[in-house]
Amino acid sequence: MNFAIAGLTASGKTYQARRLAQNLGLEYISGSNILLDIAGLRPSEDLFWISSNGIQFAEARTNDHSLDRRVDELLLSMAKSKNDLIFDSITLPWLYQGNDLVRIYLGANPQARALISLGSRDVMPYSLEELRELIRIKDEHTLKLFKEMYGITIGDTSSFDFVIDNSHLSKDETSQALSRFVASIAQPSPLVKR
Repeated sequence: MNFAIAGLTASGKTYQARRLAQNLGLEYISGSNILLDIAGLRPSEDLFWISSNGIQFAEARTNDHSLDRRVDELLLSMAKSKNDLIFDSITLPWLYQGNDLVRIYLGANPQARALISLGSRDVMPYSLEELRELIRIKDEHTLKLFKEMYGITIGDTSSFDFVIDNSHLSKDETSQALSRFVASIAQPSPLVKR
């Protein structure tokens, strides 16, 4: 079985996917890291995706979808051919057609995502207001890109197996909720017939 965690920038998907991978002994696959590798980028900024360079890269991708298509093809190929993977990917849960992918969405609101980003680093070069604005700009590019490419409305969670609004949860509380969900599908209740 494979898992995919989706969510907008700074929703906590990378942290949660890595933690779940470690706890379950799964291989962690980052769509963002694959994208950066294919683009030949080695960002020095810790907060690349909301930096001016990251936002310029996101804007350029709205005009040229080729990098994103290559990444999505690789992710789809991996999801079809391997097991025991956990993907940190914005698009895979919508693009993958099989029932053997558990789809998880982290739906933190913009204020919470700015706070998640602020609290995830010891040194933060941005204020909370600046983070909110940078995340808003990055979201605009992300939403536009995948709507144009695939007709995906990021945030439409109707095909997801588990949706958690982690706006008011700590990262540990979010991890606990995800662990309970995963345990429930790994060992279903004896009252549930399959």
